[in-house]
Amino acid sequence: MKNTKENVQRLIVKKDELSAEIMFTPEAGKIIGCVAYPRDENDLKNTDFVNVSLQDNNGGFLSKSQDIRNYRSRNSEYTTGCKPLNVLGGTQMTLRVESKTPFTDDFAFQFILIYEKEEDFNCNI
Repeated sequence: MKNTKENVQRLIVKKDELSAEIMFTPEAGKIIGCVAYPRDENDLKNTDFVNVSLQDNNGGFLSKSQDIRNYRSRNSEYTTGCKPLNVLGGTQMTLRVESKTPFTDDFAFQFILIYEKEEDFNCNI
């Protein structure tokens, strides 16, 4: 059985703001996908689209700005149910969330990068 490696980022857009972003450096390895989980999936704290994007350290898009609902888990096996990516970790990335209208309250979500399964482990019970 293989172990799944992840990188979890938390981002909050403050009430009355249009956007927020964080820069981070995920550990090295092949990243095969991502998912985003809003604190409250039924209330995105905005009357317009809430878009998420991921950029590399040169400003190139690893995942273009799009509705956060496109980053949802697709009720499948974990690594196939995520939004596909094919990038290498170990370099700085920028995660951004934005909307064209101000957020009506603080909006929080987690963004999870999913790595290719690399390590074997045994569970002897």
